[in-house]
Amino acid sequence: MPIDRCNRKARALLAALLLALLVGPAPGTQDRGAYLPARSLEDARLRRLREASASWELRTGPRREVVDVACLVPDAATFYRAIATWDESHWFPVLIEDVEYTSKFLRAFRPSRVVRFPDRGRPSQGDGLWSAAITAVGRSWTATDDSGPAGDRFPRELGRTPPGVVVSNPASPSLPGAVALAAGRFQPLIRWEPGRKFDELLSDADAQKLARQLRATLSSTAPNHDLLGDDCDFITLALDYPYRYQGEGLPREGTDLPPVAGPGPAAFDDLIGRHLDLPRPDSVRIRWAFAGRLTGDEVRSAYAAMCSLFLRPERATLINAYGDGAGPPFGDYRQSPAADRLDGLMEVSRRDRGQSDLSGWHSGFDPVNRAGLVLINSSGNASDFNLGGPTPGRTWDVPITEPAAVYKVHSHSAADPGDAGTIAGRWLANGAYLYFGSVHEPFLSAFRTPELVVNLLLRGIPFGAAARMLPEELTAFGNSWRLAYLGDPLFRLDPDPPGRRLPRWEPLADWPVYDAPGAPADPKDPFAVLSWALRVSIDASRRGEPAPDAVIDALRAVDPASMDGPIRAYRDLLLADALFLRDRLDDLRADFGRRPPDSLSPAARRWLETARVVSLQRALDAGEWEQAASIWSEVAGSSPPAAMLRSLADRVRPAKDQTDRRASWRRRLTSARGQIADDRLIEVIDEELARP
Repeated sequence: MPIDRCNRKARALLAALLLALLVGPAPGTQDRGAYLPARSLEDARLRRLREASASWELRTGPRREVVDVACLVPDAATFYRAIATWDESHWFPVLIEDVEYTSKFLRAFRPSRVVRFPDRGRPSQGDGLWSAAITAVGRSWTATDDSGPAGDRFPRELGRTPPGVVVSNPASPSLPGAVALAAGRFQPLIRWEPGRKFDELLSDADAQKLARQLRATLSSTAPNHDLLGDDCDFITLALDYPYRYQGEGLPREGTDLPPVAGPGPAAFDDLIGRHLDLPRPDSVRIRWAFAGRLTGDEVRSAYAAMCSLFLRPERATLINAYGDGAGPPFGDYRQSPAADRLDGLMEVSRRDRGQSDLSGWHSGFDPVNRAGLVLINSSGNASDFNLGGPTPGRTWDVPITEPAAVYKVHSHSAADPGDAGTIAGRWLANGAYLYFGSVHEPFLSAFRTPELVVNLLLRGIPFGAAARMLPEELTAFGNSWRLAYLGDPLFRLDPDPPGRRLPRWEPLADWPVYDAPGAPADPKDPFAVLSWALRVSIDASRRGEPAPDAVIDALRAVDPASMDGPIRAYRDLLLADALFLRDRLDDLRADFGRRPPDSLSPAARRWLETARVVSLQRALDAGEWEQAASIWSEVAGSSPPAAMLRSLADRVRPAKDQTDRRASWRRRLTSARGQIADDRLIEVIDEELARP
């Protein structure tokens, strides 16, 4: 029988005790003082977090040495076998081979060697796959044979391990990431079959039912989970299950909250880990755990897990479109205190209102984002963001990024993280491994301030707990609401990071090493060229460098039409990565742009789209209007989304007093219209031609 139903009396007493911890009146009766946001862990309203974090500091598990290698494997089955070679004292990154994400990780981690697993795993499905995953987790904790602990139970014999669990199932494409986080953080890997899909919008009643089902599943492994500070304070979910539910909204009686505060989509992950089964004043649902969702396929989930386990930000970028001088409540989100705290610990770049317009945005990320921690205050919706200037940023303005954790104070930005046409989806596709944002209109006060988030991170609080508000801070928004955490909730800025890496470890002594190859391959053999270029790129990436020009020349000399689809996509992403990092965007546009759009993979089209937008903005900033207009024409002829063509037209359109440019602009519009068959794009051009 599920614990939720069999212990109602005990839970009633527990709920009464928890509710007694709440401070401050209900929404609509609070004065301005009660709404002042917390700024540090010492704030009285953060008592439960402060007490829980004291126990988290003692629950880190065995301290492992990082072996100075990165291992590449061809598939998930081999990934599990490689993970199983970790033990309680040693570990190293393992990635499923991929051009786009492998290079990003290697440049950030910079191992002395890149190796291959010496064997290949045997693919399996269903129960066999789950057994392989559980075995890999258990073996990674201590043993090298079948005598290892069960990977679906807490490894009590290893001492005080982190208070978290990882939830997945054998049908999940994110299972490799789940295995990595369970193995890496000494967390049990728990199987759950929710029977509901990502895009299902649950009713509030169905959402509570599903959340209770999950809790019952976890209870058999972590019976001691009712309070923060016990055995299960963090839940990582890596599987297909509903993202949103129809929330009840905020209590509006006697308040000036707008109608949007009423019933609407809410984040299911924020309902998870809360007490749901008891009467409570003001519908307060006390938190007993922080949830995070690991997204993506096998490659992406493994990449996100390895970034979270092995990387620590060395740079931070803070962008505040509200302005540090704004009055409340926007002034509460000023970023200068956060920047001051980070300064000295890492390189910090900050752009305030007036510097954060579209031009400032692109110059700060030109040509790629290299900051491992990004904090952004803006406004807008799922696909656009206002930066304090006349022109909003759009999804295609999100930069190509090296591994990054992103905290975005903004409405709707995480509406659909699987869609690269949304802000969160684009950041994740472009290389971010963690993202915190909203699934629907959340209201500004639902977010913790950058100052508090940074203060908590620098105290070693896991990001999942640093980002999420408690009811004690502000009952309405600390309740189950509309904010989503995408990534490992236990990721943190380790106050005591690992020291010097272990240069050698005997179990890896005979593993094949990726050596730098010699002379370029025969250009008449496309596969040989690709293999050579890949090895050179890996060698450059492990040294933190882009691929050399010789790789670019070799790849461009091969006719993409001579390659089949998957091989061509591999070639394109190798080339795009090298060209972007060497700031050769014109060459990328020329290579990809001369081909039919349907010959490019979705990832290659995303890189091309970004290259064109960055190039157009550079031309405008340099006063090179004809060049910017030429790039607009280039975009118009490539079957872009209508919204993109319209947005870029808004940027390029000459002022009314620029007579010569306006004449040139109309000629370009007319020419583009004659070459386009798509009615949606013709409509955009006709609208532009009709402007006075």
